[in-house]
Amino acid sequence: EQLATEYRRSYPGVPEVTVEQLQKLQLNHSVILVDVREEEERLVSIIPGAITPNRLAARHTEVKSARIVAYCTAGLRSSKYAAQLQKQGIDVHNLRGGILAWVQALQPLATLDGAQTTRLHVMGRKWDLAPQQNQTLW
Repeated sequence: EQLATEYRRSYPGVPEVTVEQLQKLQLNHSVILVDVREEEERLVSIIPGAITPNRLAARHTEVKSARIVAYCTAGLRSSKYAAQLQKQGIDVHNLRGGILAWVQALQPLATLDGAQTTRLHVMGRKWDLAPQQNQTLW
């Protein structure tokens, strides 16, 4: 939470959703979840169903009708990405606390091929905040 609050100050105009709000949106709306982390991070795990920014760009016709939620490890990179999309007139939200908030809410992770995993790439010791059931690496 402290990291999310710190990162929020850098991008106050980017709307956020919590993990709980995202889950409700996923039940009732078309949501495109965008993982803006580096490839080496995504190769370890993603939030199930997430796509890359490149795949989002290729789906430009869906962008206007879906709700877009971006995430990274804790929220800084995804806030920056969301701010860039906002400048293009795209409605996008940042997942508050990123993938760390997701795992702290005891939600599942997946590999790129869809298999469930408990592994999570964090960027370093400062971000090693996942629950004990997750194996973190950097």
